[in-house]
Amino acid sequence: MSENMNNEGLLRIQQLLDSQSFVEFGSKITNRFTKLCNNPIVCESDGVVTGYGQMNGELVFIFAQDSQCLGGSFGEMHCKKIAHLFQQAKKMKAPVIGIINSTGIRLNEGIMGLEGLGEVLFAMKEAQKSIPVYTIITGICGGSLGMIPQMSDFVFLEKTNGKCFVNSINTISNNTHQDTIDNNTVPTFVDFIGTIDDIREKINFLCERMPQYLGQKLPARFELDDLNRSCEFQNSDKITLVDFLQQVSDSASIFPIKEHGCKDVFTGFISLAGKLVGVVATLDLAQTFHQECRLNDNGMKKATQMVQLCNRFRIPLLSILNNDGIETSLENEEDYLSSAVLYFDAIKELQSPKISLIPDHIYGGSYSFMGSKSIGMDMVIGWDCAQIGVLSDVAIAKLGHQTSQIDNSIAQAARMGLVDCIILPNQTRSYLISLFDMLETKTIEVK
Repeated sequence: MSENMNNEGLLRIQQLLDSQSFVEFGSKITNRFTKLCNNPIVCESDGVVTGYGQMNGELVFIFAQDSQCLGGSFGEMHCKKIAHLFQQAKKMKAPVIGIINSTGIRLNEGIMGLEGLGEVLFAMKEAQKSIPVYTIITGICGGSLGMIPQMSDFVFLEKTNGKCFVNSINTISNNTHQDTIDNNTVPTFVDFIGTIDDIREKINFLCERMPQYLGQKLPARFELDDLNRSCEFQNSDKITLVDFLQQVSDSASIFPIKEHGCKDVFTGFISLAGKLVGVVATLDLAQTFHQECRLNDNGMKKATQMVQLCNRFRIPLLSILNNDGIETSLENEEDYLSSAVLYFDAIKELQSPKISLIPDHIYGGSYSFMGSKSIGMDMVIGWDCAQIGVLSDVAIAKLGHQTSQIDNSIAQAARMGLVDCIILPNQTRSYLISLFDMLETKTIEVK
């Protein structure tokens, strides 16, 4: 469907989309600066290929920058093509996939390149009122161009060549000689790092399960996994978060996002009865529920982004509360409270079904603003062994109080009407499926 079969951007697109489904538009849009390229024929599309196609039979719009054309740099017409793509996608209520590989703004176009970037960002923001945006960084993504992945719903980084940074490391003041080798820091907004084949698999997973547009009912897939299957936990003291999620989810499917961000908080998706469920858990995937784990500023920011994503697409949220309070460090003193407030605002605004699960223990104020009934959680459930309190029994004893005078058991919380269901660990999957099914018709407040 394209005349230029040697275009790097086109080849990238063909690696992602269903075979022979891509249709290019705007292939002849160019300007006088492309004549500066050593191969004007290669540069015919002004450094970016735009069009539409299918992923697993679903309509998607896609653009890919071509580093063979003036380094993939963007100017006036380059940006107009991308902005037009976002406008078309918004009209058709179909997702956009952007493939970034660019040396930045085309210097010889001056202010027109700067104006063009503003046009792209505006068109993208307008489109995001209706549709999801996926960004793949396959090469250089520097300077203000990095705002595109930062604004995207999901960001993927090609592990060999993908780089995203604000300034070249050599221009940063007070950097060491070792730092000047390369820009190897992975931004916290990156959801997944892998090969193009890995990235295609991840986007396919999301396209099958995510709404194609805002307001669309969450797609459901047929699953062979038994809805009433018991979770096979051998020793409750040795259950890790990854063990738990694999046992609970359909066919052990786990989809972590922001996995290179703060490790003390897990964010991602699982599948329950064929439907996507967002997960925020206050511990690392490899940690057992019985281990000590504490919250910090970075973890709260990561959790907030996940809740906002679930709210944007009306995805149900499972909040797994399991921690010992706040991390005690000087760094955490500065920003933790402001991040905690942002999380509270996000969870309060979340309109989709939201369930808190307490598997082992939750101590301190995080219970109040992350998962209590008083902030609007639809259901609060916990394992029969769980503890909820201001401090752990060990901490209370250190203060000289008798722990026998304080009942932190989940049974006590249930007697006070603060917990809806107390369950056995092996009942978790069937209870969660039943509860989310019950909450599916939850009324969304009109503001």
